[in-house]
Amino acid sequence: MQRHIYASIEWPKERTPEETQRHVALATALEPLSDKYGCTTRNTDICPFLRLEYFISAGINISDAFRELSKRIICFDKGTDGMDQPLLYDLGYSAQLNSKRNRAGGRINHGIIELLVPIVSSQMMTNRDYSLSTEEVLFNAVDIMKKTSRSDIEWLINLKRLAYDLSSDRREVPIHPEAKNVYEYYTLDMASSEKLTSVKHNAEFVRGISTCTIYIFI
Repeated sequence: MQRHIYASIEWPKERTPEETQRHVALATALEPLSDKYGCTTRNTDICPFLRLEYFISAGINISDAFRELSKRIICFDKGTDGMDQPLLYDLGYSAQLNSKRNRAGGRINHGIIELLVPIVSSQMMTNRDYSLSTEEVLFNAVDIMKKTSRSDIEWLINLKRLAYDLSSDRREVPIHPEAKNVYEYYTLDMASSEKLTSVKHNAEFVRGISTCTIYIFI
């Protein structure tokens, strides 16, 4: 009788960029597998441009950018250029750009990327030792958005434009020049949005990422 001996793998005491990359890839690649009405799932491709394999490929592709985001946060010297935290959303743009690698199809992962930027940032800035609750990490994610810069907003706008371009969607992306940080941008965008889906998307950030707590387990 053959015996299989499995080495004990100890849970890391501290988050690492490599572990974050792996968890992002797992979470985003597995996300479309469950059945959800009106969405691509393991049983249904909602349209020829949104096939299941495209979602899985894109989920793996975006993880590199979150490894780099984690590294940047770890290496950041607080107080540099008068900032309390590094630029974040340029790597969100990189994630959206990378999502298209080695696959066909259109815009995928857009909403997940926008959610993961503040959540992963919160995990790396405030909970590297896994000591905080889900609610605390999400609360800190909102605080991190409030400490972002206008440069982060510009990269967020670029991220949105790229996402729409990937699907040949000519939708206009609001600039909201009066916004000083990403939180203010989402607040202004929620107030001016006419589509219910846009209102709900923006509300997720303004009201504390209340319905997407699954990502906290990355």
